[in-house]
Amino acid sequence: MDNLFYMLSKVIWTFARPDHLLLLIMTLAVLVLGWNTQRRQARLFAWLSLAMIWLVALVPVGQVFLHQLEQRFPPPGPLQSQSLSGIIVLGGAEQLASMRYHRRAEFTDAADRILAVPQLAMERSDLPIVYSCGSGWHTEPEIRGADFTKLYFDAIGLEDRVLYEREARNTYENGTLSRELVRQQLGESALEGRWLLVTSAFHMPRSVGVFRQQGWDVLPYPVDYRGQPLGEDPIYFNLSSNLQDLMMASREWVGLLAYWLTDKTYRFLPGDESEQLALQPGISDS
Repeated sequence: MDNLFYMLSKVIWTFARPDHLLLLIMTLAVLVLGWNTQRRQARLFAWLSLAMIWLVALVPVGQVFLHQLEQRFPPPGPLQSQSLSGIIVLGGAEQLASMRYHRRAEFTDAADRILAVPQLAMERSDLPIVYSCGSGWHTEPEIRGADFTKLYFDAIGLEDRVLYEREARNTYENGTLSRELVRQQLGESALEGRWLLVTSAFHMPRSVGVFRQQGWDVLPYPVDYRGQPLGEDPIYFNLSSNLQDLMMASREWVGLLAYWLTDKTYRFLPGDESEQLALQPGISDS
């Protein structure tokens, strides 16, 4: 069932991402133009796609949607005063194509997830660190992000601090497979305490929802902020940047919906108010 969910998520996102959706609308307009009796409908599709492109080019709507997600969980207070059992970091900052070719650690603009690890390792030298990242490529599953990130962590002296979960392909598997790794390497008692959860701020609501649904007691540690409220910056013309932000935001909101519909999270949009809920498997939003 997990493999089916993984494959369906890839197929659905291929057609749902904003850039592909715009391409499909424009393609439909061109096809309809070939039929003399349907020129009005073709013009409608053409104007609709053009209006959408201009809207995305001028208004950073993606940043607004990202900002809404990023505000769900504030950064935690000083970690020295927190009772924690460990730190878990979710992968996703690996530049897998470059890593495969150059055989070295290469990271994307989500590298704040990686950069947080040395700081946290010094700040809480008493805690184990779990890094979870398998392969997002179903065609080349042997290319795993954790393997290359390990090269970087080893080079900066963290070779004895980090446990690597190498199989997870999505957030749901980050939780289930990391839980099994902790159970095997650290014992069942390690799962009873609170874990610091590190991931991008816009990805934190889905991550917290998944982990708490699986029984993890997690303290969110958001990094890699991308969004801002509308009106923070003046309107400027930047189609590529705005489209990239919109794609990122759309993927996360679609992911939240998919995980909620498949009972992989206890709430469609988890937030800081969920701290008061009992943390146990099978939590549902009634």
